[in-house]
Amino acid sequence: MALKKIKFMVILALLILVNADVLPQQKRPVCALLPFKNKSGFDNNNWDIGKGIPTVFSDSLKKLGKYQIIEPIKIDEYSKSNKIRSYQYDQEEVLNQLATELKIDHFVIGLIDEFSLSRVNVGSFLVGGYESYKTQVKINFFIFNRIDSIKTDNYVCSSEVQKKDLGINLVGRPSENYVSFEALDTLEFNSPEFNQTIIGEALKELTADFVGKFIKLVQVESVSEPEDLTRVFDPEKYKEAAIVFRRDDEVYLNAGSTDRIREGEVLKVFTEGDQITDPETGQVLGFTDKFVGKITVIIVKDKHLSIAKIIEQLEPIKVKDKVRIRRN
Repeated sequence: MALKKIKFMVILALLILVNADVLPQQKRPVCALLPFKNKSGFDNNNWDIGKGIPTVFSDSLKKLGKYQIIEPIKIDEYSKSNKIRSYQYDQEEVLNQLATELKIDHFVIGLIDEFSLSRVNVGSFLVGGYESYKTQVKINFFIFNRIDSIKTDNYVCSSEVQKKDLGINLVGRPSENYVSFEALDTLEFNSPEFNQTIIGEALKELTADFVGKFIKLVQVESVSEPEDLTRVFDPEKYKEAAIVFRRDDEVYLNAGSTDRIREGEVLKVFTEGDQITDPETGQVLGFTDKFVGKITVIIVKDKHLSIAKIIEQLEPIKVKDKVRIRRN
């Protein structure tokens, strides 16, 4: 009898462990991005932006840890084997087929309206001059929900980056922007070298804009889970930084490359909460931390400066609010 009881307890413990691993996964929506139609007129033999941009978006969503992302290459393989053409992706019966067969909850269907890079050059880099570089990207997209078999309204995410340079250099030496522009065709899309260019910066801003809209459209249960304060406040594991400037949905942090902050990293934002007073002396000891939202780092600009995009906001995120960055 005792042996049977032990076996029962062992089986029960195993079931609890298995369910503990499985249940959190079940809460994550299964999502996928289909290859985008390219109506921008941009043509580059080295870059397939119709597949490249959704792949970058997918990678960024995956880093959030809130969604189960199906790799775009799997969608591509299934479409080829079932003779589904890219122009059919906005047809409801095709979307239902893909969603049912691949067990996907949400599809993103996108159109690249604009993808451009222009340069204005006055004078010559041999003696100096004026240079201006500008890139613009605009994506129109909607999300298909398999459970309800409905499409959202169309949404737009966009970015625009401009760089200006006097172009005054040593004789015979072009500016850094000029060299970067001339080398673009040789760079692999979304490579580390590519991401340092003006188009790479525009792609980071575009991705942050898309992710912010996606999170609002595809809700996840228990997004704002309670913080484990004993873990967060460990000074050996975390460094505290502050928001020093805000513009629309962008915020600037006084943390950068030397603080080991990474592009694509998601950070939780805290503001000053309730006052803590010593009940015996009446002395104000400090304030609690109140969780107010999340941001994702889009550009690490300098040793102690980064730009991030607001992706979740329970109440307005403002200057002097704090974030915590892992030291390792």
